[in-house]
Amino acid sequence: MIVLNEVLIGLLGLFITLIIQAILLAYWLGKKFTRIDERFIRVDQRLERILHVLSDGEFIHYLVYVNNCFLIKLCSKVNY
Repeated sequence: MIVLNEVLIGLLGLFITLIIQAILLAYWLGKKFTRIDERFIRVDQRLERILHVLSDGEFIHYLVYVNNCFLIKLCSKVNY
């Protein structure tokens, strides 16, 4: 009878440990997926801004500006 009680206590402890581990894993995964969702939302907002700029036609002017700045920096480093 004493051995049976010890076995039941051991099984109950194992069962409680498994339940707690499942709860902690679910909590941890929930936090991770929440962060991933937030990052997807930020990426989506950035893409929306880029598409808005592309639709306005200002993106081409921005690329020309960036290219000119790069060429100016490149030419200023060349020794004649």
